[in-house]
Amino acid sequence: MVKTVAGQRPTATQGFDFEVRNGATPSSVGTTIGSGRATAANGGLVTIGTAASPATPLLVAPGTYQFCEFILPGWGNPLGTRSFVPGLALDSTADNAFLCLNVTVAAGANQTFTLDNRPPPGGQAKTIGFWKNWASCSGSKGKQKPVLDQTLAKISGGIPVGNLKVSSCPVAVDLLNKSTVADAAKVGDGKKMASDPAFNFAAQYLAFRLNIAAEANSACAPANNASTTGQAILVAIAFDGQKHAKISKGDVERLNAAAGIVDQYNNNTLTC
Repeated sequence: MVKTVAGQRPTATQGFDFEVRNGATPSSVGTTIGSGRATAANGGLVTIGTAASPATPLLVAPGTYQFCEFILPGWGNPLGTRSFVPGLALDSTADNAFLCLNVTVAAGANQTFTLDNRPPPGGQAKTIGFWKNWASCSGSKGKQKPVLDQTLAKISGGIPVGNLKVSSCPVAVDLLNKSTVADAAKVGDGKKMASDPAFNFAAQYLAFRLNIAAEANSACAPANNASTTGQAILVAIAFDGQKHAKISKGDVERLNAAAGIVDQYNNNTLTC
């Protein structure tokens, strides 16, 4: 693996994680069989190791595998238009941290990847699943980086979602889970509201605003218009993360439409 950042080797503050998977498709996450990390210490030159022992070079039988890279929000996609998010076809809110590319390896061949990452601004957006998974207060077990917390810290006064200002990890994760915010210091103690158009839009809108704060593509007119429309409705119905006023039939339709558009943006499938 040869990794560069805007044509240069990674700096001391940069690290890029890679996986080799077997059986990954848009409908399946597959199985991770190898991993590696490009850093300043190795000059961006790294041999992919086995999943059990990263220091042991990965050897595979001839066949097709998936080479995957973890990409932070706001960063460009170095794998190109043929890449895919494993498992996302089954759930548009799934974690899209990794992008994968099918690679066929012949007998006796060494596979080398040369990838150049483009730093923010203007890069990839991330889904609801990413933001609630890569957070200090999430229930995930993978020792994920607190990307949600770090992004919220950039926003003075928090993110307004209706009349609620979101500035802490527990409140953000509850909304991303489409749940009411009960105790603002706890995660998961509220009521699931996934069938409520206001909470459904609020989750997608919060992910959108986090993506913008992380310097993902901010020049997407359809997403910007949909987010503005939906947020105005949340304010009008006094949405506060726990309750809201009755929603008219017309506003239900507008909220659902806006949520769908913003969901596409968060999945990087919206035509801007």
